[in-house]
Amino acid sequence: MGRIKPIQIINEPELGELRSLHSDLRYFHADRERTRINSQLTLQWRPTDTLTSTVDYTYAKQDIYENRSELSAWMDTYKSDIAFDDASVYTPTLYWEERREQNPRDIGLALQQQNQVNKLESLGLNLVWQPSDQFE
Repeated sequence: MGRIKPIQIINEPELGELRSLHSDLRYFHADRERTRINSQLTLQWRPTDTLTSTVDYTYAKQDIYENRSELSAWMDTYKSDIAFDDASVYTPTLYWEERREQNPRDIGLALQQQNQVNKLESLGLNLVWQPSDQFE
């Protein structure tokens, strides 16, 4: 077995400071399709000069469909070189892993299909009645 070099950390956060280390790496591609239907109907009827009625109906439907593929790899604890930036939450700008064992990398593959339907229906009625000019 070869000699293992010590880990090199550049700009290491102090104890208690916030830092961000990722646990996995993911690449994905998604194809999305969206169909939306909107319609509205308003009817008004005035049988007398003192009575007006209005009915309205609103309909909206959105159908979202997605095909997605993903490739991911888990990060190990075998960091050999890491450099942090100076942000308020320290984030690696350089991240290097040197495998100390010959075990294969944990890689994940995924295919996903998603479908979502949003539907809105609304019915309204409005009546306006003015019995006489002197009525308050």
